Amino acid sequence: MTDQVHTIAEVALDTGIQKDTLRVWERRYGFPVPVRGAGEEREYDDVQLTRLRLIKRLLDSGMRAGQVVAQPLEALNGLVLAACQPSAAHAAADDAVKPLLMLLLQHQRKNLHDSLMVYIETIGLGQAIEDIVSPMAARVGELWMHGELALYEEHLFTSVVQSVLLQGMAQLPLQGAGESPKVVLTTLNHEPHALGLLMAECMFAQMGCDRISLGPKTPAVDLAQAARVMQADIVALSFSSHTSPKAALLGVTHLRDLLPSHIAIWAGGSPSTLSQVKRANVARVFGVARELLDAVTQWRQDALRSNDQA
Repeated sequence: MTDQVHTIAEVALDTGIQKDTLRVWERRYGFPVPVRGAGEEREYDDVQLTRLRLIKRLLDSGMRAGQVVAQPLEALNGLVLAACQPSAAHAAADDAVKPLLMLLLQHQRKNLHDSLMVYIETIGLGQAIEDIVSPMAARVGELWMHGELALYEEHLFTSVVQSVLLQGMAQLPLQGAGESPKVVLTTLNHEPHALGLLMAECMFAQMGCDRISLGPKTPAVDLAQAARVMQADIVALSFSSHTSPKAALLGVTHLRDLLPSHIAIWAGGSPSTLSQVKRANVARVFGVARELLDAVTQWRQDALRSNDQA
C-alpha cells in the first residue's frame, strides 16, 4: 500500500504553513522534499505531512525554524512531547478520559455520546467541560498531531462533542432576571476551529448570559459592525493552536482598534497561541473555564455598582 500524496496547497491548508515558507525551507534546510506531480506541482507523502504538522506545533510553542525543520520524525516527536506536557488538571482527568478515548478509537459514537452526557448530568455542564471535554480535546489533538488518530476520527470526536454540548445547553435551567452581559462569540478569519467556541458558549449559557454566536471565521470589520449593531458588551474569541501567536496578536489588536472602548474583548483557547495577546494586554485572556465564570460574576458586580451610582 502506497502513501497518499498531498499537493502543496493541501499541505498549506492542513498545517497552516504558507506555501512560500515550504519552498524556502526546501532550499534552506533540505526539507520538505517534494516530488513533482501533474503540472509540475509539488507533492508530499504522509510522512512529510506528519513532520510538517509537528514542526508547526513546535514553531507555535516558540521554537525557531532553524531548530526544528531539519529534524527527523523521531526527534520531532520527542520535542513535541517535551513542549506539550499536559497540565495538572488534564493529568488528573486522565483516568476519566482514557475509556472515552477507547470508545472514540473503536468508533462507538453512541456510547461515547451517552458517556459524555452522563458526566454532564452528574457533575454539570461547566464542570464536565473543564474536567472531561477540554482535557479530552487536548489529548485528541495530540494524538492527531502524532499521526495516531485519523482525520475522520478527529472529525467524529468533534461531531459527538458538538452534539453533546448543544444538548447540554438545551437542558440548562432558565436563569432569573438580572444584569447579564450580551456576548458575541466567534473566531477570527484565520481560525477555523469552532469547538472551543462552543465550549465558551456553554460556559456563558450556564451563567445566564445573552449569547449571539456567529460561528467561526468572522472578519474583524464584520465582527466589529455586528458587535456595535447588536449592542454587545463583550466579544468572545476562541483560538486553537492552528493560529500562530503573531497572527492572534495582529488579529485581536486590529479588532480592538475597530471596536468602541466600552466593548470588551475576551479570548480563550491555546495558551501558546494567546501568549503574545496576553503580554500585550489588548484583550482579557482566560486559561481555564473557572476564570471565565469568575469574570462574568465580576462583570455583574461592576454593572450593579455602576447602576447604583447612576
